Amino acid sequence: MWVLGTLSPLPREITWRSRQVEETIASAQEILVQESVQADIGFFRAIRLLPAALRARRNPDGARLKDVLSPELYARWSSLKEPYFDENDLETYRPMMAAMSLYYEALEKAGLTEDAIVLRTVRKLAKKHRVPVTAPRIKLKLENPRQLLKDLTETPRDIDIACFVSILDLVENEIPQMKRRARAWAVGDVQALDRLHASPLRAQSCLNVITHSPRLREQYAKAETLARAEWKANVERALSQNEVTFAVLSMASILSPDGRIAQMKAEGYVVESPALSDAAGQ
Repeated sequence: MWVLGTLSPLPREITWRSRQVEETIASAQEILVQESVQADIGFFRAIRLLPAALRARRNPDGARLKDVLSPELYARWSSLKEPYFDENDLETYRPMMAAMSLYYEALEKAGLTEDAIVLRTVRKLAKKHRVPVTAPRIKLKLENPRQLLKDLTETPRDIDIACFVSILDLVENEIPQMKRRARAWAVGDVQALDRLHASPLRAQSCLNVITHSPRLREQYAKAETLARAEWKANVERALSQNEVTFAVLSMASILSPDGRIAQMKAEGYVVESPALSDAAGQ
């Protein structure tokens, strides 16, 4: 099994020289794609919930950012957002939502994108060489999505602001490092990717917003457990049935000490890290 690590964000205008990937895909009997998680609430029910979802973007008490942030933090926010937004833009947004809007604008300006550039190419090559793609979808049946939205809206403000600060840190300090990670991925420098691996602590501060509610925490834990089990089952089946399998997995899942690859290695599978090779993209 060959595993291609994917990274996000990547340069928006990247030119990916995928000859080696294409040769491997052409020889494979199957492609395994990392699972996606979808909330099973139905189209019409989702439409009815849209107004509530939009309201969840804003401070529930009608407060403005200037009212809920310390003067120092608000001054920092104002300075960072100045190149991207007018003075009153996003002022009624809850801190996390405002910071996320800033993050995506900063990515755009830096020439980076979170679009699935690599996966699109892999799917195109799979179609060209008629190789079946196994892309599991984990469906979660949300029994009361309206309550989940209400729980999200009522997240304590200190947790919301912690996520806000972590995203400001990212915009202020890590956009250049994202570019370096993208370059390391493009030339296959696994050591550099490991060294530049993003700290999970910042991501955790925003995950705490989503999983603050016991209902949301339960749904998230269920999705994570199902995803790992689905991945492991597909890998074991593919290794037993196929001569060659091509898999796509996030670099976080590959490099993390408790990630998917570490799990397989701990169970006795032989894992070989790649040697540095010719550039895969530019």
